[in-house]
Amino acid sequence: MPRRVKNSQKLSGPVALRSNNSGQALIEYVLMLIITISLLLALIAQVFKPFQTFVQTYMGDYVQCLLETGELPFASGDTPNTAKDE
Repeated sequence: MPRRVKNSQKLSGPVALRSNNSGQALIEYVLMLIITISLLLALIAQVFKPFQTFVQTYMGDYVQCLLETGELPFASGDTPNTAKDE
């Protein structure tokens, strides 16, 4: 008398492995997307924090000096030569 074989027993070897990997591509895509986004966010944080500090120091101090004294500070710290000084 023939023995009944279950569907899971019919497939063996590489064919059985392929049928179990139907969602693997989606999971790999999602993992790669998560890794890429986290690396981009880390890179952006490393680049923009120093840039934000530079802009705050450069523009913030200049605007504050302009509002307090009415003129911008000079890069060398000396007063410029004008026609009045000569």
